[in-house]
Parts: sequence; C-alpha cells; structure tokens
Amino acid sequence: MEFTSTKNNLLSSLHRVSGLTQGKSTHLPILNNILISAKKGGITLTSTNLEIGITTILRGKVQTEGEFTIPVRMFLDFVQTLPEDNVTCTLKEKHVLKLVVVYLNFKEKSLFLLEQIVLDSQKRS
Repeated sequence: MEFTSTKNNLLSSLHRVSGLTQGKSTHLPILNNILISAKKGGITLTSTNLEIGITTILRGKVQTEGEFTIPVRMFLDFVQTLPEDNVTCTLKEKHVLKLVVVYLNFKEKSLFLLEQIVLDSQKRS
C-alpha cells in the first residue's frame, strides 16, 4: 500500500478522527488506532469507540491499494513534526510503515530527506 498527501491535509484528517480515540482503551487496544484505507477511489481514515464512528476522506494520490491500522496518537504526534511538504506513506510489510518527506529549502541550500519506519507494537511472532 502506498499513498501521497500533503502534511496539512493529513493533519486535518487525523485531527478529525482522533477525537474518538483520545481515551486509553485498556480492554480493546485496537480502539486507540485508526484505520487508513487507500483505494483507487480515495483515501479514508476511520475511528470508532464502539458507540459512534467517524470516517473522513483524505485528499491525496493512491499509488498502491491497501489498508492498515496505526495508533492515532503516535502517528499524529509524528506527522506534526514533519516539514510542510508532501508525505508518502508506504506499508512495506504487514507491520512496517515507511514515511518519506523530501523537503527542499533553497534559502538555506539544504535538502531534507526524512525516512521513518514505525513498527507495530502489537506485532506477534
């Protein structure tokens, strides 16, 4: 699975769906996650607390279809630290998410390439 979106669009969508997952669910840890689904028709982010659910559409380009869940707090905190540019999310394996941001700053003559691999903490061997 692979998709590209701007940081601002991704943050906006994450803020919309993160409200339901703010409380720590000790009985069902999956409720602390959001479902990110990338299909040719678009990218959706979904969260629920088992009483209500929220789904939002993220503007972006889907290169490869797929879906995964990720802890929303960790993902939101990380995306907030990224520079203002396009973010490419790639699901490399079942439990590895790769985020890449290429940031060019011509005033400081620097190239910023950020590559972060997030491992699923719930991974079972």
